[in-house]
Amino acid sequence: MDKRGLTGQYSQFVIAGAAIAVIAPKFEAWRPAYGASSIADPAIETETHRKALTEFRKAVGKRQPKLTIETGLMALDGSIQMFS
Repeated sequence: MDKRGLTGQYSQFVIAGAAIAVIAPKFEAWRPAYGASSIADPAIETETHRKALTEFRKAVGKRQPKLTIETGLMALDGSIQMFS
């Protein structure tokens, strides 16, 4: 965020779901929501996350129309794929 000149000008929310929804017994009920085919390969899994984040962005936008919302998916190597 420093590189983008946004230091101190944003709030960051990290929503766990990818790995924890797959392995944590507490979240077993989450698994059937999208089905095994939604994570069949990395490209399909990324698309599943993109769709969910799009819906999240729309829901927040309805409640806070003046808020700028950026969504992305962080890979295990720390790289981030942004979704608009």
